[in-house]
Amino acid sequence: MGVVIAAFAGFVVFGATLGLLINLSISGIEQPGAPPPMENPFYRHFNSIAIFSLIIGLSLLIGGIFTSKYRNWARLLVIISAIVLVIVTWVLMVLISFDLAGESDVVDLWPYIIGIFWSAPAILLTWYLNKKDVKKYFR
Repeated sequence: MGVVIAAFAGFVVFGATLGLLINLSISGIEQPGAPPPMENPFYRHFNSIAIFSLIIGLSLLIGGIFTSKYRNWARLLVIISAIVLVIVTWVLMVLISFDLAGESDVVDLWPYIIGIFWSAPAILLTWYLNKKDVKKYFR
């Protein structure tokens, strides 16, 4: 399980870092006839989401590596990171849904679909790492 967590977290860290670098490099470029990027609700929250993803990803990467070595502090770090992931994901998705309100029925659902996509694995991971059968292996 620790290797899977670390691999997933590595992809999250890579994607968040790459996204931030790309955003920083193109944020000053204006395209003629294009609407200002800050009018897009997802773009408005992009830096917040990317920085949050980077922090949680690093936390899960460290936790995943040491979870594979059966360290109890790493198990707790992964659990806390997963709980924070669920809470902050839903806060950000609710903020984005307020920005998207009234655009269209399909667009209004996207924040909630994204919230479920990120929350479900975190909730399952928290449940799994709190099982008695799993806890007994950690020292």
